[in-house]
Amino acid sequence: MTISNSTRSIETIDAKEDFELIKIDESSYKGKYPLKKPTAKHRGVYGGNLVGQGLLVAILSSPNSIPHSLHSYFVRPVNDESEITWKIEKISNGRNYSNRLIKGYQNGKMVYVLNASLTKPKSSSSFEYHEEQDQQFSDQSKAKYWQKNNKIRIETKRFEANTNKDSFNWLMRYGIQNEQKITGIDETFKYVILSILTDWKNLQMILKENENVNNGANEYFLTNPKFNVSMDHSIYFHDDDFDPTDWLNFQAKCTRISHDRALIIAEIYNINGKHVATIIQERLYVIDEEAMKAKL
Repeated sequence: MTISNSTRSIETIDAKEDFELIKIDESSYKGKYPLKKPTAKHRGVYGGNLVGQGLLVAILSSPNSIPHSLHSYFVRPVNDESEITWKIEKISNGRNYSNRLIKGYQNGKMVYVLNASLTKPKSSSSFEYHEEQDQQFSDQSKAKYWQKNNKIRIETKRFEANTNKDSFNWLMRYGIQNEQKITGIDETFKYVILSILTDWKNLQMILKENENVNNGANEYFLTNPKFNVSMDHSIYFHDDDFDPTDWLNFQAKCTRISHDRALIIAEIYNINGKHVATIIQERLYVIDEEAMKAKL
């Protein structure tokens, strides 16, 4: 559906449609549609879409629960031509917590595996603590346009100035402002959408900001790897006070690069500066070390 106004057309999108599932039996689902690539040149579908649909399967298998953490592995590239079949193993069903092992298959081969822990929603907490976000990034008006992807419906902005040279900060939301109106996100499905956002990280930009690993001699090689893909992906959901269609502040750093792997840790803050989630991801990040040594 498209709504026209005096300057442009706004597309109305049901967020659940792309990730809709067909229930096969109590322990399996199948995606109604293939998942999408970010662009035609990408090797496989967007990893965040795998995380999101896999988490949705876990949520559907544990009624009246919300996720508080997930740990997952990208096993094989996934094409955008056929749907994912999901198999569920119910590890535990406790009074307050449940655990699900979710395996994704495409054309008979396992492509993704996710372990999710879910809990019953709580209305409040008697005690809370979280580190404050970097105050230089609390004013979202200081972020400028950076990138948008209409196909997977992600828009990002970055800050022009960054005095914290250990991390890279950006804003991100689901749905393109003034171009897409997102519907269908309820209090449960918003966890699916947030998990979709969490794989959209630019390690090259994180490294450019980190002066501890970056200098003029090696910047090109660090930020232009021979190979760069997600290997595993973990999310900790700390709070339900977030709207994935509003700007969220991502504060990320790369803590380790060795043996062709890079580790990224990112904190997610809502519009009011509350720490709502944390991401940990390891990437296969192959740098041309021989060329870098020759340059030095």
